[in-house]
Amino acid sequence: MRPLIHLLGGLLALGWTAVAVDYFTGARRAKSLEQEPPFAPDDEVPPLSVVIAACNEEEKLPRTLRSLAAQDYPGPYEMIVVDDRSDDATGAILDDAARRDPRLHALHVRALPPGWLGKTHALWQGAHRAAGRWILFTDADIVFSPDCLRRAVACAEREGRDHLVVFFRLELRGFWEHVFGLCFTYLFHLRFRAWRVRDPKSKAYLGVGGFNLVRRDAYQAIGTHRALALEVADDMELGRRLKEAGFRADVLDAGNAVTVRWQEGLSGLMGGLIKNAYAGLNYSPVTTLSSVSLLLLTMVWPAAGLLLSRSRRARAGYALALAGIVGTGAHHARRGGIPVGYALTLPFSPVLLVAVMLRSAYLTERRGGVTWRNTFYPLPLLRSRPLPAPPPPVA
Repeated sequence: MRPLIHLLGGLLALGWTAVAVDYFTGARRAKSLEQEPPFAPDDEVPPLSVVIAACNEEEKLPRTLRSLAAQDYPGPYEMIVVDDRSDDATGAILDDAARRDPRLHALHVRALPPGWLGKTHALWQGAHRAAGRWILFTDADIVFSPDCLRRAVACAEREGRDHLVVFFRLELRGFWEHVFGLCFTYLFHLRFRAWRVRDPKSKAYLGVGGFNLVRRDAYQAIGTHRALALEVADDMELGRRLKEAGFRADVLDAGNAVTVRWQEGLSGLMGGLIKNAYAGLNYSPVTTLSSVSLLLLTMVWPAAGLLLSRSRRARAGYALALAGIVGTGAHHARRGGIPVGYALTLPFSPVLLVAVMLRSAYLTERRGGVTWRNTFYPLPLLRSRPLPAPPPPVA
């Protein structure tokens, strides 16, 4: 057992050194949306459509609508918000806002056709009505700075991109929200190597539901949301398909330009991931167990190995691995507006994410499917992902 502990120390040291070098090399090239110049006076400004799927969002939607209405986008601009079978005041809020702002179009979905998730169906409906050369898919709880969209579209046009992802900033409060928020965003960033997405030779891809800006012709070329009809992680799948089809993508940090108060408290953050974590693991028990094991080995074991090992060389290896974790984590925290001291929790906080993954897999397998926006989807259907017929447009 002791030789294995010593061997793991050396392997983890090498692995985290490689990760740190790759991470910081990419971090030097990272760009912030707040630093991107807007359109020049003589630039052609393309039409932009913002598409949102909203289900029971009466509390957060008004703030999002106000921030979108305050955009200083210099070209043709419209907002299409789809009320996805809400049973609260979401529909009434949308209709009232649409009467006051002619740029806002409110659509109402009354029934969900077979073969679709509610969100992907709503986004398909919104995109079907969109007139813009660019389409921004976002969520009903995102808040945008007034110059956000003109900077984002100007960057995409200037750089010749087809897909632009902006990492929104989480509004976190209290110790446990900061611990879990940092852990999740940090591991997400490492897992998908966000700094490599802009490299056309890399297979790295990304998509986030809060800010997926897509060139309309690229979106249509990959089959629109009809090709993603049963994808719970439709944002990531959109990014994957665009990258695999050869379209050019890029990733920016939001700074304070795009923010969201996603969930309340640690239980809210964990619960918000439990509903779809198993989808990100492809509904596979084997993938779940292997991912959990890898996470514990690479993130949690270095601290345990440092305490258990008596070899000076092995302890040095574990210490180097921990330095890689904390060092890259501190840099990620600073970029995300999180106090860098929370990086010291990264050798332990992944246990919370492990709990989320196992809980999500257990509940989905026990129930035989997932309930998403008040609709139950059986596992065989989610695993097969058949292509549905195009639904009729809604009013």
